Amino acid sequence: MNTRVHFASWPSFFRILGPLVGILFRPLAGEAQVRLIRQPEYLSAIIHGRNAVKILRETADIPGMAIAVGIQGQIVWSEGFGYANVEKGTPVTPRTQFRIASISKLLAAAVVGKMYEQGLIDLDADVRKYVPEWPDKCYNISTRQLAGHLGGIREYRLTDFTVKNIDGKRYRNAKEALSIFADDTLVAPPGTKYNYTSLGYTLMEAALEGASGQSYIRYMKRHVLDPLGMHSTLPNHPDSTIANLTTLYTRDSQGANKSIRNMRPTYKFAGGGYVSTAEDLVRFGMAHLKPGFFKQSTLDMLFRTQYLSTGEPTGVGIGWVVSDHDPWGRRIYYHNGNQPGARPVLIVYPDHGLVIAITTNVTGIPEWVEGAAMCIADPFLRIIAGEKPLEQPAITGIFDYRAGKHPEAPAGSITLLTPAEAGIGYQGWMDALPGDLLSVWPVADIISWPTETVVLVATPKGLFPLRWQKGADGSLSGLFTWFDKGRAHTTPVFFALAP
Repeated sequence: MNTRVHFASWPSFFRILGPLVGILFRPLAGEAQVRLIRQPEYLSAIIHGRNAVKILRETADIPGMAIAVGIQGQIVWSEGFGYANVEKGTPVTPRTQFRIASISKLLAAAVVGKMYEQGLIDLDADVRKYVPEWPDKCYNISTRQLAGHLGGIREYRLTDFTVKNIDGKRYRNAKEALSIFADDTLVAPPGTKYNYTSLGYTLMEAALEGASGQSYIRYMKRHVLDPLGMHSTLPNHPDSTIANLTTLYTRDSQGANKSIRNMRPTYKFAGGGYVSTAEDLVRFGMAHLKPGFFKQSTLDMLFRTQYLSTGEPTGVGIGWVVSDHDPWGRRIYYHNGNQPGARPVLIVYPDHGLVIAITTNVTGIPEWVEGAAMCIADPFLRIIAGEKPLEQPAITGIFDYRAGKHPEAPAGSITLLTPAEAGIGYQGWMDALPGDLLSVWPVADIISWPTETVVLVATPKGLFPLRWQKGADGSLSGLFTWFDKGRAHTTPVFFALAP
């Protein structure tokens, strides 16, 4: 039973609740006990990351997931959680391979970068220079535009799957796969509209093969994967042996997880056709932190936003999303993915030397996967900056708030529950929480820093950070970052003191 909490004093706000701490730190059944910890100074961050991942997995009903963190060129944490195969009880380990969906586009961007350095491709030439089979659309389309989703190529249609069944058909190469969309009109003249498209990457893959004179898969292995030691990263090809591939899951009509067969999309290796591990993705991300694998000029090109013909920036470079920041305002480069049986993310913090990757084996869960990665990365980034966590607080209860200082600003309450109170599990979360689901949250983790206390709350959509501070006058205020309709929002929250 929850009781309303009044903020008469700071100590009462952070009263220690032993049972909650026990819940947060108790191992959950089904967790894979395989983890890699190479630097003890990050142990506290790893502990908090484990707490958050375990509660998120249970709350969002994620069968299995893996996480890896790299700092300054070294992997400092890698661990599997849950099951690679629920029915057989096979645990996820750092060696488990997941579909990486559209993170495959970042691998393609690396191929673009390498071929650019080798002088094999003119990024601004018409792709018909390398793919003469591509029909004349009355406009030139460049490889650079295709890499930034500016080529005017359409995205999938339902008929691609129900009629042509492109996932089930075996295409010999990218040029053959162009038949899916080669006869369609452009959605807009190249350079005039940002239109996210995996099919555009199929055309880019054909251009890369034409420019290099060899298969995309072979070039990728020789010039990207092998040099970076990414030996668990493979094309999801019918001829590939993928020994550690997780079982793939999706939600059925009742909201329960069901296994699905592995589709092997030979039409989009560049756009979404690879499998990998969280560790390999971190190795890949770390190669983008400083010159070495790439020249500095190439890194600048990959991470430079492209522009519409109007001069408006798109926020996307060569594959990478480059315009975003995490909830604390830190600069990030990243890409996520969403595919049957997969919801991964890879984030690079260029100013801090940190890379984090999360892989999951269920369709579309969590919705805000990049937010979960940002929340888990936060303690590592603070330790890098020299911050040290304070005494661990524990918070539950109903908190009155006002989203602004004006008396007429929206007001209400936020209820923070322990996982036990919330009802662990996706259906339990949906059934057990009363009232407005946007204001009732299970607590995943709590950590107090000299500047603020961060409360991570977990829902099926992901992890959301509540950031609390005490003003000079004793008032309490914070920032609440939440996710809805495909976007993250940050709202200031002010808490009223008891009279």
